[in-house]
Amino acid sequence: SFSDTAQVLLPLSKMTDVDNFPGLVAEGGTNYGNAFTCLKNTIQTDIPDLRKSGAKVYRPIVMFIAGSEPTDTNWKAAHAQVADKSWPFSPHIISFGVGGAQADTIREVATQVDKKGKSFAYLADDNADPGAVLSEIFKSLLKGLWEAACGRGMVLPITGPGFIKLDEI
Repeated sequence: SFSDTAQVLLPLSKMTDVDNFPGLVAEGGTNYGNAFTCLKNTIQTDIPDLRKSGAKVYRPIVMFIAGSEPTDTNWKAAHAQVADKSWPFSPHIISFGVGGAQADTIREVATQVDKKGKSFAYLADDNADPGAVLSEIFKSLLKGLWEAACGRGMVLPITGPGFIKLDEI
């Protein structure tokens, strides 16, 4: 979770071990740089710990959700460090914009998932209720994770009322 500062609400874990997901609370600014710095530090710590416990770890998938434009001006440097594909723990970042987030920024946050430059970035419709949009996002993601765990593959792109995939506009 991030606002003016960033904090870990749920450490990296096996999805089958997660019983509850902590609630998100809107507060303060939107310091993207602090979010990406916290993310990199967390991944650097958690992946080796997970491997030591015997878990097989793949490239992390991060759902980045922002309700406005960044309040810091140096966020791109922190983003570049976490998105650097030469870093062995570099995650795939799927980005979602709600509220005052702008399409160009949300596109820039999403990382490329293949050599053709494909990425996953979504923006809520102007008239959409942010809570309903986030609920739909999480339902779609959990369905996709469940299907992947059952061997049927990940369901992406996410579809549903209230948001659009940014490469469609």
